[in-house]
Amino acid sequence: MTVTDWLASTFGTAVILSALIGGFWRIIIDHITVSVKSKYDKELATHVDELRHKTDLALKDFEREAHERSIKLTGVFTPQREVIENTYAKILALHNSLEEFSVGIFGDDPATKSNVVSEAFKEFAAYYYPKAIYLPESTVSKVALLTRAADRLARNLNQTRILNRQETQSHNETLSINKLMEKRPELEREVGDSFKAVIDEFQSILGVKAIVKN
Repeated sequence: MTVTDWLASTFGTAVILSALIGGFWRIIIDHITVSVKSKYDKELATHVDELRHKTDLALKDFEREAHERSIKLTGVFTPQREVIENTYAKILALHNSLEEFSVGIFGDDPATKSNVVSEAFKEFAAYYYPKAIYLPESTVSKVALLTRAADRLARNLNQTRILNRQETQSHNETLSINKLMEKRPELEREVGDSFKAVIDEFQSILGVKAIVKN
C-alpha cells in the first residue's frame, strides 16, 4: 500500500466517523429538544390551568363580596334616604321659623315667634341626633355648621326682643339693640349659606341634580 493509498483510506475513515458522530449528536440534540419542549409544554399547560382555576375562584369571591356589599348598601341607603327626608323637613321648619321671627321681631307678638323657633330646635334635635349615624361625616359637619349659625341668629333675635320689650330704654340698651341689628344681616347670610350647603349635600347623596336658579 502506497502512502497515497494509506492517506486516502485514513481520510475516508475519518470522514465517515465524523459523519457518524455528527449524526449521532444531532439525534441526541433533537431528542433533548423534543424532551425539553414536551416538559415545558406540560408545565405551561399545568400553570395555565392553575392560573385559570385561581382566576375563577377570585372572580367568584369578587362576585360574592360585590353582592354582599350591594345588600349592605341597599340596607343602609333606605334608612339614610328617610333620615335625609325627615332631617330636611326639620331644618326647613327651623329655617322658616327663624325668618318669621326675624321679620316680626318688632311686631305685636315676637315672644310667640321665639317659642316657635325653640320648638323647631327641639324637634330637630330629638329626631336628628339619634339618626346622624346614617349620614356621612361631611354631611354631619355641614348640618352642625347650620345649627350653630341658626343658634347664633336665634340668640341675636332673642336679645333684641328682650331689650326692645321694655317700655323705656336706656341709652346703652338702645346702642345694644342697634349693634344687634347691624350684626343680624351677617348672621342671616350664614344661616342661608349653611342651609344651601346642607341641601346640596343631601342632593349629592341622593343623586339628585341641584336646581340652578338664575
